[in-house]
Amino acid sequence: MALCALACALLFPIPGNSAECLTYEGEISISGTLQRATSTDANDREETYWVVQLPAPACVAASSTDPDLNPAIDRVDRIQLVLSAEDYRRYRPLLGQCITARGALFGAHTAHHHTPVLLGEVRLESR
Repeated sequence: MALCALACALLFPIPGNSAECLTYEGEISISGTLQRATSTDANDREETYWVVQLPAPACVAASSTDPDLNPAIDRVDRIQLVLSAEDYRRYRPLLGQCITARGALFGAHTAHHHTPVLLGEVRLESR
């Protein structure tokens, strides 16, 4: 796993300063390690979801149209993916691998959102 993170960091640097922050507008592309994560809520119910573990923290610029829903984030190191049941089946072989994910960012706003920003309209490819 550490080797994949190192390879991703070297091959796919993440934006680091405000001029290079990820944005909520349009499609973005991120690279990192595809991982399964589990959270437990206040009622001890587990929820499993997938994230892209970035090789280095990234920043996200506030949305120009809705900064309350899509705020600026100084440091994000994991981004939750919003996937359909079919997506989980299709992309399962990529778990634990260095991947590139494309889609649209949006800010967390429900109890099912486990990272500050999420990626929807997801397309994944192996690196």
